[in-house]
Amino acid sequence: MDFESEFVRNRKTYIRYKGETIYLVKKLNIPRGYLEVQLLESDNRFIQGVVFTFLDTDVGFLDKLFKLNKKYGTSIRIWHKDDKYKYSKFMILKDTRITVYNTWDDNGSIKSTRGGAAMEVKKIESNKYLFRCNDGYLDEDFNDLVFTLKIIPESEVENFELGKVKEVIKV
Repeated sequence: MDFESEFVRNRKTYIRYKGETIYLVKKLNIPRGYLEVQLLESDNRFIQGVVFTFLDTDVGFLDKLFKLNKKYGTSIRIWHKDDKYKYSKFMILKDTRITVYNTWDDNGSIKSTRGGAAMEVKKIESNKYLFRCNDGYLDEDFNDLVFTLKIIPESEVENFELGKVKEVIKV
């Protein structure tokens, strides 16, 4: 299915398809706290990943602090092939809005939001979402990348602190 054409025709980042809402990108409001991401599964056609673009905040990730690019926000891409990142935890330093979308590596060419790209997004707990992604290949199986995203507000965290930042990256 060429979802790209449907998103363009409807002039929206979401459409109804077979009774479900599917997204080109998903925007979420995130409070100061943590964002946990777990990459669950991926098919093997392309190397699959997910992009998070954070607006209006610096982001702590592993031992790095990503400083906000005032014009574009801060984008972080994680790949399913990297075992180190299959479970990732971001520290969100102030309330923000994020944009989430899937990406894939097509023989060295990084692509997203084209052709068959779309995501099913289900809220599975009060602060947890399941994303089932379709890459640019024109199918509709939504199994190219499956991951969860959990929002943990600062109020639910005992010792909320950045810890020992080893590197500051300006993006």
